[in-house]
Amino acid sequence: MLPAKQQDPRAWLEEIEKLRRDGKLKEARESLAEFRKRCPDHELPKALRDL
Repeated sequence: MLPAKQQDPRAWLEEIEKLRRDGKLKEARESLAEFRKRCPDHELPKALRDL
């Protein structure tokens, strides 16, 4: 079973955005890569499109 944040795409994206804001770019990019694998059709927020 996936962690709770990964069960809800919006919550997962919020967590990635928080990592980005906190300067944790490596972690944000890794999580975003996994998000894209699991949710390929989900639209990304503008702030995360170029990450």
